[in-house]
Amino acid sequence: MLFATFYIIANIFQSYELWLLYRCFFGKSKRGAGIEFLAFVLFFAITMLLNVFIDIPILTGLSSYVMLVLIAFLGYESGWKQGLLYSVFAFVSMTLAECIVGLATGFLDLNVFQSREYYNVWGMVALPVVQYLVVLMIRNFRNLQKGREIPILYWAVTIVLPVFSLYLDLMICQQNFYWLNMLGCTVILFVMNVLVFYLCDVQIENMRVRFEKEKLEQLNVYQNRQLKLMHQMDEELRIQRHDFQKHISMLAFMNSQGEKEKLTAYLNEMQEGELFQTKFERTDNFVIDSTLSYKLQEADRLGIETKMDVKVPKDLNVSAYVLTGILTNLLDNAMEACEKVQDKKIKITIKYAKKMLIIRISNTYDGKEKFNSVMGIKTSKKDKELHGYGIKSIRHMVESVDGDFEIHTKEKWFVADVVIPLV
Repeated sequence: MLFATFYIIANIFQSYELWLLYRCFFGKSKRGAGIEFLAFVLFFAITMLLNVFIDIPILTGLSSYVMLVLIAFLGYESGWKQGLLYSVFAFVSMTLAECIVGLATGFLDLNVFQSREYYNVWGMVALPVVQYLVVLMIRNFRNLQKGREIPILYWAVTIVLPVFSLYLDLMICQQNFYWLNMLGCTVILFVMNVLVFYLCDVQIENMRVRFEKEKLEQLNVYQNRQLKLMHQMDEELRIQRHDFQKHISMLAFMNSQGEKEKLTAYLNEMQEGELFQTKFERTDNFVIDSTLSYKLQEADRLGIETKMDVKVPKDLNVSAYVLTGILTNLLDNAMEACEKVQDKKIKITIKYAKKMLIIRISNTYDGKEKFNSVMGIKTSKKDKELHGYGIKSIRHMVESVDGDFEIHTKEKWFVADVVIPLV
């Protein structure tokens, strides 16, 4: 009676662990949560019946594996290769945990073709706890593969809580409590493990939601900036078009009057004026040329001296949205820093080498900016949150294309380096 009760509770916990593992591998069930729950209830019931009435390891093991494969194919979105592979991985992981507990309790029967008798209460409780530890570790590494950050505290809890549970289980079994008290302590132990990691998962999900919200706020700030940029560019184009029409009218009048010398002089004056003036040798890369053209006009208005070294091919295999965002944020930060000093200078270097786009923006600064490991710099601006979004946006966009972003200072210069691999 005692052992059977512990066996049922342990198997319920093991079924829950398999559900966690399958959620980790396949995501949510395509059949819905209700059908998914029913599938694992059936798995629990069938494995219990097989262990009670047959109890031959090779048969119960094969039956469990077949049921796991059926759950993978029928309950989740998976190809046959993925379904077979993950089912094997789940089955082998749980079996290895069982072997570890068998060795620890001094019972490891390698004869898989005959029934066996095993009546160790501590081992029966320890088995799902060890399996839980294995499942949690697999889930952590799986999340890392998907690019999800796992806090160090979560790693610590993943290891410490199951180990602590094993120790408590051992202490409970050594005290020779009445079996109902032992059963109650065991149930509390299992529930404690489930609740702790459930709360940890909820906390991590909340952190992820806050991070996504923060990214959306950054994107909103950036889009507002881009919208303002577009409005300013549109206004300047309107002005230039208006002026250009007047120039054409004047040229047409001079031509009609036969004023060849005045016509030539006027054309030379136009060519030397702002209408045809550029600050750098164009690359024919539309994104870089248009962004730099506009930003250099803004730098001119602020009295900032700029030096350019731009050599890139016409076509670059990088998102125009990302490239524009990186350049505008880098140049905006550089111009903000230059506004605080007398010697206003910005050096812009953009090159293509070894299938990498290399961007370096250097600017003079007042030496008051300080570095930290999260934001990159601590700003002296009053609106620290908005300024922080510039650095965050650059870092986020660079990381989105598997690039590198570094900032450092050298004497009176503040230097930002971006390297983007182009495949």
